[in-house]
Amino acid sequence: MKTNKLRIHLKKFTCMALMAGLVFSSTTTAFASEKTVYSDDELDFELLADGVSATQQLSEEYAKLGIDLNDLLRLSYREDFNQEAIAYVNKKNLDLPVSYNESVGRTLEADHLAYAGKMAKWSMSINPKVTDINKETVYMYLSHYVDVQSPLDISNGIDNNSNMSNVWAKFIVPYDRETYDVYLAKGKARQAFTAIANSLTYFTGKRQLLKDTKDAVLGIQPVVATKTAYLTGQAGLTVVDGMNLFKTYKECYDNGKNVEETIDAVKEMVSPKQGISNETIALQFVSLMLSPTPLTLDVIMMNFYIELGTNLMDRANYLSMRMYFNFRMYDRMNYKYSLGM
Repeated sequence: MKTNKLRIHLKKFTCMALMAGLVFSSTTTAFASEKTVYSDDELDFELLADGVSATQQLSEEYAKLGIDLNDLLRLSYREDFNQEAIAYVNKKNLDLPVSYNESVGRTLEADHLAYAGKMAKWSMSINPKVTDINKETVYMYLSHYVDVQSPLDISNGIDNNSNMSNVWAKFIVPYDRETYDVYLAKGKARQAFTAIANSLTYFTGKRQLLKDTKDAVLGIQPVVATKTAYLTGQAGLTVVDGMNLFKTYKECYDNGKNVEETIDAVKEMVSPKQGISNETIALQFVSLMLSPTPLTLDVIMMNFYIELGTNLMDRANYLSMRMYFNFRMYDRMNYKYSLGM
């Protein structure tokens, strides 16, 4: 099967440990209308942003039950267990009517990523001294969305800071890059920078892999959304319930328990719900855990928006980065005018 081939292909790669235990809110924005064309050997930031957005929305579904999607994907793959469990659950005829809410667009974080990549490519096109697009992308992300007066409230459009006279975020200069290198060398931002740069390198020139991963995520979203809605609604599971059930499921899975033993263990952890048997809730929960099995570790590689939003914005070092911003702004202004812009 295509999904099995995809999984086998991705088991050759290692997880880059990109995820913290937090998930963004589901703020969304319309897709950017102006598209940048990328060659086959480049990183397609538009396609990456689509995948990041889809993955973010999938993660948010699991977060409703207190589950980190990446913890689920990091479980050592047991094909015998997964095939047996899928067959077992299917025999119980527990299918739920799928409710599908079409995405209204990219998440804001994904749009920021795509725009930073676009500006990095533009910077390389006018400055031969800029040769590392991955590094330049992180610099552009910082200049547009972190190294600004109100980094936690960017609400005027993804491109708003590029040409604003008090920011000119796309005209970064060597002084900016030096400042950002210092900022990225310490604290949370250091880990975030390494993770993001590794991810960008990983997906460079892999347009088909990006598309396959995005399509795989989109393919299971309706089923996952339906199951989480049932478990948090009719079944009444809370975040704490979900976390406890996942802990039990993971222990059984890691210790080589078979399907029935795992379902029984999960069932024992379920609090009785009026009109719904514990077995039904346990089966639906295990079924939800099985839903991402066609996915691969590429989803973890793609899911680094958390690094962008939580760790790259290092509040502890933010003030020191901003200390000499006015001097850097003067250099940006001169650079802008030297380009005749």
